[in-house]
Amino acid sequence: NEEMFAEFIGNVRATQGSFVITSDKLRIYYQGDLLNSEKRAKDEDLVKKIEAIGNVKIDSEQFTAETDKLEYDTATMTYVLTGDNSKILSGKNYVSGSKITFYQKDRQFKVVRGKNNRIKALFYPNDKTSDAPKLEKPD
Repeated sequence: NEEMFAEFIGNVRATQGSFVITSDKLRIYYQGDLLNSEKRAKDEDLVKKIEAIGNVKIDSEQFTAETDKLEYDTATMTYVLTGDNSKILSGKNYVSGSKITFYQKDRQFKVVRGKNNRIKALFYPNDKTSDAPKLEKPD
């Protein structure tokens, strides 16, 4: 099956359960024939990747985030936030940098700083509002 995408422009809001992405532009990559209802019923059309660009905000039960660009890989449950002052907040915990890779399955971050800004992180190990994520140093 061929990979296809659908693109939406202009104050876009995508929702799945309690997970909400808002952005200026949203592109959803999927596998298969989205227009064929028989195939859709068989779950052969799956979202593979989501890209959001411009004023990106993410709201979920686990965390909130702000960035210039988001790439989300559904298979690996990995978020890549790119742009100066990208930030992920979970309860009172937060991490910010120019590029943040968040591995949702492991609750680990990889953060890269930009030329003109530093990595900022604040974690409260006993914060009852969320599990404190682990911070991984980039290679």
